[in-house]
Amino acid sequence: MNSIEEIQQAITPMVTEVEKFEVSNQLNYNAAANYILDIKTMKKKIKQFFDPTIEQFKKAKGAAEKGRKAEVERMEKFLSPVEDAENSLMLKCKSYENEQARIAEEERKRKEEEAAKARELLEDNELAEKIEEEAKEIEPEINRVAGLGIRRTWKWRVTDPNKIPREFLVIDTIKINAIVRNFQDKEKIEGIEVYFE
Repeated sequence: MNSIEEIQQAITPMVTEVEKFEVSNQLNYNAAANYILDIKTMKKKIKQFFDPTIEQFKKAKGAAEKGRKAEVERMEKFLSPVEDAENSLMLKCKSYENEQARIAEEERKRKEEEAAKARELLEDNELAEKIEEEAKEIEPEINRVAGLGIRRTWKWRVTDPNKIPREFLVIDTIKINAIVRNFQDKEKIEGIEVYFE
């Protein structure tokens, strides 16, 4: 095939013909299978037509990528010391923020203990609730500067796997897929139906 027009003229009737196929007996099946082989041949011809152009684009992309990488390396030489300075100062600012957060947390705990004592020893629920409200409002004393980009990364850990609500549990699809591939429908997994398409 030497042109897009020839490709188009070849594939249009081929695609239309596929719609007419009904595979309901061995004869139809054989005809469809042979037609699939013709389609595979057509795919090879289409790829052979486009491969040279694609290869040229790959070479051009390779040259452009090489130039881009060289320029990025030059930029990194200038950026690296500036980024190191930024990171060093960011760590100091973050350390200050962490210390202020620790102080606020200690004050919150002190207020919560004070509220608990008011409830237990003084039997004063009103005072306890007031102190608890004050505890909730305690924030680190920091006037953050906009645009700094210091972020808090909240993390978590499991303390009791049995208490985790079901909605947070994930099905191990990799393990299930491996069992289904190896045993098909011979291995039963509770709550899973094995089928094929």
